[in-house]
Amino acid sequence: LPDDPVSRALFRTSLQISRLIVSASKVGAEKIDSYGEKKRESVTKTKEVKVTKSSIAAAKAARSASEFALSKAVKLSDKISDVVGGKVGRAAAIKDGDRHSKKKARNLLLASFLAYAEVGGGASEGYEIMVKSAQMQATSFVAKKYGVEAAELAR
Repeated sequence: LPDDPVSRALFRTSLQISRLIVSASKVGAEKIDSYGEKKRESVTKTKEVKVTKSSIAAAKAARSASEFALSKAVKLSDKISDVVGGKVGRAAAIKDGDRHSKKKARNLLLASFLAYAEVGGGASEGYEIMVKSAQMQATSFVAKKYGVEAAELAR
């Protein structure tokens, strides 16, 4: 991180925003949990659904294919990030002959890039928190209303 007041302030603000995003996501997850509990408590009629082994196998295969696609998408995204990060790094690197204003601009570019990455990390973490909560509540509701076997399909 460049050692100037603007860069430090920008990065400090991004850290606060990232923490706020994660904190808001935790509150959101608590709301999801509370709503899920209310929905489960409101279930009066249950209907045990018999799920065939082939349906469970198909759901597992779909989940596996989805996880495979996700891993490939993450690898591609990481590769793109590496390329873009390298270009930004080269553009932000102070070069011999840079004037004072150019050095400041390059420092600001680097600080902005780091701040953006910090906020993006917070958003990603917040997303994961809320998705896990929603997934857990959905599975629990289906298990109560339709049975454990049906919940296997909702996982």
